[in-house]
Amino acid sequence: MPVGVVLAFAISTPLAAQSGFVDVAPHWTIDVLLLVFATLVILRYRNRVRELAAAQAALKQRDERLNLALAASSDGYWDFDLVKNLIYRSAADLEESLVVERTLSPEEFRQRLHRDDRAKFEAAIAQHLGGQDRQIEVEFRLHSGERMRWFVLRGAVVERAADGRPLRLAGTFRDVSDVRKAQRISRIAEEVIESMHEAVAVTNASHEFVTVNPAFESVTGFSADEIAGQSNALLNSDRHDLEHYRSVRRALEATGQWEGELWQRRKNGEERLLALRTTRIVLAPDQERLYVSVLSDITERRRNEHRLQRLASHDPLTGVANRNAFMLQLDAQIAGTSTADGLLGVLLIDLDRLKHVNETLGHDAGDELLQAVSLRLEACLSTGDLLARLGSDEFVIAPVGARSTEGLVWYAQFLISAFHEPFSVRGHAIGVTPSIGISVWPEHGSDARHLVNAADSAMYESKSAGRNTFRFYSPARDQAIRERMELERRIRLAVERNEFLLVYQPRYAVASARITGFEALLRWRHPERGLVSPDEFVGILEETGLVVPIGRWVLSEALAQVREWRQRGHPDISVSVNVSQRQLKEGTLHQFIAILLNELGLSGDALELEITESQLMDDPDDAIAQLKDLHRLGLRVAIDDFGTGYSSLAYLRKLPIDILKIDRAFVCDLPVDADSGVIIETILGMARTLKLKVVAEGVENEAQARFLCNLGIDEIQGFWYSRPVLVENAMALLEGRGSRHASLRAISGNAP
Repeated sequence: MPVGVVLAFAISTPLAAQSGFVDVAPHWTIDVLLLVFATLVILRYRNRVRELAAAQAALKQRDERLNLALAASSDGYWDFDLVKNLIYRSAADLEESLVVERTLSPEEFRQRLHRDDRAKFEAAIAQHLGGQDRQIEVEFRLHSGERMRWFVLRGAVVERAADGRPLRLAGTFRDVSDVRKAQRISRIAEEVIESMHEAVAVTNASHEFVTVNPAFESVTGFSADEIAGQSNALLNSDRHDLEHYRSVRRALEATGQWEGELWQRRKNGEERLLALRTTRIVLAPDQERLYVSVLSDITERRRNEHRLQRLASHDPLTGVANRNAFMLQLDAQIAGTSTADGLLGVLLIDLDRLKHVNETLGHDAGDELLQAVSLRLEACLSTGDLLARLGSDEFVIAPVGARSTEGLVWYAQFLISAFHEPFSVRGHAIGVTPSIGISVWPEHGSDARHLVNAADSAMYESKSAGRNTFRFYSPARDQAIRERMELERRIRLAVERNEFLLVYQPRYAVASARITGFEALLRWRHPERGLVSPDEFVGILEETGLVVPIGRWVLSEALAQVREWRQRGHPDISVSVNVSQRQLKEGTLHQFIAILLNELGLSGDALELEITESQLMDDPDDAIAQLKDLHRLGLRVAIDDFGTGYSSLAYLRKLPIDILKIDRAFVCDLPVDADSGVIIETILGMARTLKLKVVAEGVENEAQARFLCNLGIDEIQGFWYSRPVLVENAMALLEGRGSRHASLRAISGNAP
């Protein structure tokens, strides 16, 4: 008998004995029934145990599957028991490779929520519990250790009470921090691309447009919808051949990037120069290849750069090359030339009298003339010839065809002939002529700078030769010019250092047998050369304009000395000073002298001004006006070097003059040269008629002095009586202590 049945039977026997059915049925019947019942109970229990075991196994398997699913994903499970007010969460720990379960209170969870997301989270729960939302779905930030992580939570009520009150919420959550980061980066990239001023285009491996940004439409005229799926060859310009575009694609496919400039055609057909930078990117997970291109329209920038480059290398007025560009081009030409090729000439052209055009018609007309000249010079050029404007009215040409001296001569004559026809400027026919200087490589210089300088020096020689001609560079002439420039520099320095001084040469009056005055003569006390002759520097003073300030200094010094002589007992003594044409033309000479006489307390008879005959005849009318102003001051005016300037007797009669000084050229051959004597007699007769005093200059011997005294000359001046002396020696002459004083008195018939 089975153990279960025996056990049931053993148990049931006492029970049966105690039951009220003993008498009703036999004992074995009750026992059998009890045995059957016990057997059924045991069988049912064993089935139940097996069912429970199977359920537990299934539940365990489900738990394992859930854990595996949680471990294999970034999702977690949460369970909120509203009765116990506890939250259960289960999620995979990726670092530990296991599922971790945690229990926390709602308040603990709330503390871990980012404060900016708490209200949003609680509102999502409340709206679901209130029946407004079928499901809870909310995104929030949660403190996880020291980091802040983004999560998405989904769930709903999973258990309610009989009255419908929610008892339990459950659902899943997912860590979306990495996705959120990627989305943020993507959004930033999209915003950046959308807001970029540069055009951005994305093309696929077949170089077809995938997407473009708004700036792309501005640059190309094509919208994103129009361009999508089109080949980027749609923008190709005819300025590049097909092979050029193919080479760009080959570079992209080989290296994954390309950067450069391309001409591209806009939708309206206009061509623009674009700076293009293309980079290949590969998108996961299917390894799709895309090309991202950034395009910038640099058309205007390049045009401006070209304009600036042209301004840097071309004359803005005439459009021909400027000095700097010419120098570079000429040096390059010299570098590629050998002496076997022949000479290389440089012709520097200066326009004569352009200043006159500017003064009469205005600078605008002068500019138009320069433009017309440049056009005519360009018409004279052959292929390869260099032309430039050096500045102002100077042009320079380097002809490549003229490889000999004869060829350069012909070319210079050809240029001069090109100026025979006048230029038409603002309705005026203007004639200008060129003065041309020529230098030759390699004789006159090994580079552009030396050749241009040499041609410039030769050009000044052609001006000195009468203009409208040409001259080749001469080292000897250039040396003379350099020496003159150095002398001019040294003279300017002498003015600053007060190296000029005055010496005085007396004038002797024959009738009174005494000195009536001194001529103040300018000298330069050079620190190395001693006293320098005025012939070396007076011309430079006149040309540079330094004669004006120096002339004022001479007048001031001479008149101050006259005051001293008069204060020392010679009240009638005077001084004569040479005045240049430039001083006269300045127009303020009489005002300066008036102020000076007033400051020194002198009358006008203390000063005598000497003006050359040629100066007076250069502009007689102006000279008459100037001399009248000077004459009103009471001073005397003398014509110096009289007889050498072919003065008009009509003007001589009108001039407010007092003295004629006979030039030494008529005195030097006396008394031997009878013609000179006749000329002097004629001058004396004319002077007496005009009531002018006559002074003979350059008396160097006794015979000349005696002859002049016999003719009735008024005054004599020269080395025989006295050379020019320093101021400290002048008093000896005034006091009659000169070596020739007694002899002159005897000759003039005034001996005691």
